[in-house]
Amino acid sequence: MATQTMNREAIIRIEGKIKLLQKDINVLRDNHIKHLACRVGRMEKVMWSVCLIAASHLLFAVLQ
Repeated sequence: MATQTMNREAIIRIEGKIKLLQKDINVLRDNHIKHLACRVGRMEKVMWSVCLIAASHLLFAVLQ
């Protein structure tokens, strides 16, 4: 009888941990990934701007 009670408590504990993991996964998927995508997009814009500036400086130096 004692082992059944211990098993039941262990199962309840595991179910609670699973619910917490599901909540954390949902938060990551819904919120953090969106913000990371925005940051990556912003970094790509900066990278293209810097590359364009560097290419124009190189072209200016070659033509002079």
